[in-house]
Amino acid sequence: RVVLAIIANDEMVRLQRLVAIEMLQDFKRVVDANVERVGLLGLAKDLARFFLANRFYPEALAAIDAFLHDNPAGADDSNLLIVRALANILGGAPEQGLKDLASPAIGTGYDSRLWRALANARLGKWGEARELFKGVDYAIGALPIELQRIVIVDALRASLEVRDYAGVSSPVNELQLVAIA
Repeated sequence: RVVLAIIANDEMVRLQRLVAIEMLQDFKRVVDANVERVGLLGLAKDLARFFLANRFYPEALAAIDAFLHDNPAGADDSNLLIVRALANILGGAPEQGLKDLASPAIGTGYDSRLWRALANARLGKWGEARELFKGVDYAIGALPIELQRIVIVDALRASLEVRDYAGVSSPVNELQLVAIA
């Protein structure tokens, strides 16, 4: 049974990669058709978001870094920097994500607070993460479902780690909602 499970898992991973390759080819056709209309910055953000949505975090980071290498002025675009920070955080480099979020171009808005909370949770700084997660519920609701699940689980863990049991009920309720969707 273990061998069958491993084979089934390998097959599933292979199929997921094939679907992602097909999606990337479709994306390339869209890029080729729209490069002049949208511009390179928009396409870099779209490509990075595509990779993030498919959990290809290093590829998302590479797409942004390649764009920034050729266009250093793009380093002032707050949306691009937030996507880069998110790719770093989810890709296992939360320290670098916090450095990206410290850019003056991003500021201290609620979205950046949410990403700082996620980075601190990934670093095991539970107290800081819990405080930053407070008051960003509406920002979580605006995220794609898969990203909502990631953030809610980290918020839940931060509450549990600091023994804020009263604060656990809100993330649990949110997790129940997004788990159904």
